[in-house]
Amino acid sequence: MFDSKRDAFGRYCFLTSLASLLTHKISLLTSRVNEFSRVNDSIASHINKRTRSCQIINMSILVFQIIIKQWDKSQRTEECVEQRAGIPDQYLINFPPAFYALDNQCVINQHGDDVLGNRVSYSQGDDGKVKFDRFQIGLNNKVLEYTGKSDSDNGSKIIGSLDNKWIQCKYDWRYSVYEGGFYYWLYEAVTLNVISISKLNESVFLDSEPSIVFSG
Repeated sequence: MFDSKRDAFGRYCFLTSLASLLTHKISLLTSRVNEFSRVNDSIASHINKRTRSCQIINMSILVFQIIIKQWDKSQRTEECVEQRAGIPDQYLINFPPAFYALDNQCVINQHGDDVLGNRVSYSQGDDGKVKFDRFQIGLNNKVLEYTGKSDSDNGSKIIGSLDNKWIQCKYDWRYSVYEGGFYYWLYEAVTLNVISISKLNESVFLDSEPSIVFSG
């Protein structure tokens, strides 16, 4: 009987010690979790501050509206010419076809023809400039430049500032297309409406006249 009580007391001491050890481990784990949570909150707060800072620095958005008319030599009749002449060179900005691009820094709104597909190209260079078709814009100074197309073009040509006023650019072009075992000329008349604006306005290109009309 004495041995039975002693064994029971031993088991009680062991369980008490084990419970104390588990309590200590849980306390350490809780402390680590709380520390991780504080670090995570600090990182999230830092990211939010950087994001707000970037938004404050660059609150404007670039809007590109491009209208492309394309035709081949079989579409040079008087009727075809009249049809192309009736195509507007300014539109409302509707989503779709408009969409955001380059980390939501730009809105691209394409209208008209795209015979070969993927006609419009755009990118952002290491210098921070946004390149769109034959044009480029510095995000800091909002200056629009015409870069041209052929290898004979020497440098770029400054067109003007886009800061809360829009510019309309036009150029004509042709290039050789190989299709169905034959080459043919594809002709283009391109219009680009572009503005840097703090708040998107779907009728921005219809509410006023362009500050500059450029012919490339």
